[in-house]
Order: sequence, then C-alpha cells, then structure tokens
Amino acid sequence: MILHVRSLSQAGPLAWVRRCLQPAVSHIPKLPPAAIFAMGLGIVAWSVWHLRRKSARSAPRRKPLPDNVSAREFQMVAQEAHQLLAEVQDAARRVAAQIDNRTSKLTVLLNDADGIIERLETLLGSAKLSANQGPAPQTPPAETQHRRVYALADAGIAAREIAQRCDMQPGEVALVLALREKSPGRPQPTLGE
Repeated sequence: MILHVRSLSQAGPLAWVRRCLQPAVSHIPKLPPAAIFAMGLGIVAWSVWHLRRKSARSAPRRKPLPDNVSAREFQMVAQEAHQLLAEVQDAARRVAAQIDNRTSKLTVLLNDADGIIERLETLLGSAKLSANQGPAPQTPPAETQHRRVYALADAGIAAREIAQRCDMQPGEVALVLALREKSPGRPQPTLGE
C-alpha cells in the first residue's frame, strides 16, 4: 500500500484525485466544456438572484410620503432631526468629559485618602507601641496647677519664678492670677517682680 501511495503522489495530485473519484463519477457521461461553463454560470446567476431577494426582504422599506406632506417640509423635518442628533451627540461628549473629569478628581482624592489612612495607621501603631512601653508622663490637671500657682503667689513668689517652677509661660501665670477671685488681704504679684 505504501508503494501504491508513493507512485500516485509521483504521478501528480490530480491523478490521485481522479483515481479516488473515478468509481463515484463513472456513470456520469462526459459533458463538453461549454455545457459545464453554462451550468456554472447558471449556478452563479441563481445565487446572486437568491441573495438579492433575501436582502430585499430583510431591508426596511421606505414608506411613501403622505399626500399632505410636501418634499420641502420633509427636508425641513429631516434637517431638524439631524440638528437634534448633533446636539445630543455634543451633549453626550460634554457629559462624558465631565464624567472623566470627576473620575480623575475622585482618583486623586482616593489616593490622598489612602495616604492619610497609611499615616494614621502608622501613628496608631506607634501609639500602641508607646502604650506598651509604659505610661506617658501626664501633665497635671489645670485645677491642680492653678492651686499650685495660687499657693506660690500667696507665699510671695514673683510671677516669673512661679512660671519657671510650674513649667508655664509667664503670661499664662499672669492670666491665672488675674482670673483668680480677688480676696481681700491677698497680695497680687506682678510680672515685673
């Protein structure tokens, strides 16, 4: 069998096809080339006719204009429709541009928010770490500090020295002393002392 296939391939590809098809077409009489050409031309003509007929069925048919509408009125309506379509397309472009603009702004805001979140998480992590290391030094409550200022002022110490001892600004000490209820017989220190 292998030798037979090789011999057929050496004879040419058409010889092999003829041998394969010869039993199937042996009963068909040989036709002249003009008849074969005429049959091929008929098949092509029928195919073109069939395709045109099919496309004519699927294509939308134009309705004739009603009697009361003139061609000029129809053209005016068509122009208005084209103008309206152009306006709609322009509006669609503007809306798309606005959406793109807002999308880019939202993207920037989201990136900023992500950065802030990262910083807050970092600060939260460091706060937890410092909380684990021990309590942070607490500043004395305002009332306690005010009482200390009052006690030092009653002892006759100058406002500048009170500020140094209480770790406060001299103006803050003066304000605390100025807001203190003035009691009779109690001396009020001044900043210059």
